[in-house]
Amino acid sequence: MSRDARREKIRALVKWSLMVLLTLGATAAYILFDWACGLDWVETGPGSLYAAHLARTGAGAPRMLVVSQAGRTSEFYTGSDWRIDLVDPATGQRLLRRIFEYAGRPELLPAAPGRFWCESAGKLELRDVDTLDVIASHGSLVQRNPPLAAGLHGPIKVDGWSGSAIVTTNSGSSLLLDSRTLVARPFVPAREQVHMDTGGDMTLEALRAAKLPDGPLPLKARERFLEHAFVRSPRQRAALRTLPRIRTLGASQHGSASGGSVGNRDCGFVTVDGGSREALQIEHDREKVTRPQSTFLSPKLLLAYDTERALTLQDEDGLVVAHSSSLDRNTGQLLLSHLSLDGTLHWTVTAPPGPIAMATVVDDILVVAIEAERGLIVGIAWQDGEVRWRLQI
Repeated sequence: MSRDARREKIRALVKWSLMVLLTLGATAAYILFDWACGLDWVETGPGSLYAAHLARTGAGAPRMLVVSQAGRTSEFYTGSDWRIDLVDPATGQRLLRRIFEYAGRPELLPAAPGRFWCESAGKLELRDVDTLDVIASHGSLVQRNPPLAAGLHGPIKVDGWSGSAIVTTNSGSSLLLDSRTLVARPFVPAREQVHMDTGGDMTLEALRAAKLPDGPLPLKARERFLEHAFVRSPRQRAALRTLPRIRTLGASQHGSASGGSVGNRDCGFVTVDGGSREALQIEHDREKVTRPQSTFLSPKLLLAYDTERALTLQDEDGLVVAHSSSLDRNTGQLLLSHLSLDGTLHWTVTAPPGPIAMATVVDDILVVAIEAERGLIVGIAWQDGEVRWRLQI
């Protein structure tokens, strides 16, 4: 082969190689651009609210941890990603957002102040409330606590009093994982857990540490069941309802329910005049009193975050009722109303229909998270019902 022929062959080979490289580069750039556009949509687009939690920063400031899901549609990927927002409940400002790209749904609960537990795809980690960054990864927790290497089995729980995680491993052992020291110790539910007949469990340590009125409860070391009927002091019975329970990592704690408790009184609703509207009913010392001054369609009481008590406003006098504007689900709106225990209606706020994910009071603001078509969190001045802010998720 002549020298000119060899040169021509090399030129052709180089030209072909450049065309291949350009094609691959353009394809890679397009895929990267498509991925970035999808990620930007997850970052800025609307989402479906899954859960909301009240937490505290290391300095004690209240914050909301909001879990939502946003769709991602592109030429190469169609699906959704989960994300966590850090929200200031006083102003409704979103401070931070973290995306769990191609990962499982993050289930979380507050731990010690400034920290929260987060589980995703079977891996448990501890994160910082101020930054949402990982404080201790699953791997580092296993390295510190070798029994965790057996793998986690069943739901993870959190002691509301200490913020410690209660986990069961695949080997069958139960551990109490401290959220400050990150050290786990054996946990024996049969000896260290108390069942409350008003609902929920709590640790024996939390019950003994509680400063209850009228002196401590006469509990034995192995007592596991506490009946309020045997607690003679009404003040103690009311205080027991407020003690932090053991919660399961996951959805919000709680949203709304057909009934709840205010102090040592039970509240609910009952149909009046045989119609579809219901009025407030209060039971105190087995006496039921119905107060039909205000009636509602499909009423539910908002429950205070992390309790099974009715959310109350100022001196346990005011309640917040979630109800509907119409029996027609296609046209009905969600209504939030401030109601006194005597049945007096003070104000009503309209919101898109949807289940209540969380409700809490932060200073003078009533914060309600709603699982609407697009997740919504609303901040209401509870004194007069003025809507201070709305945040679309």
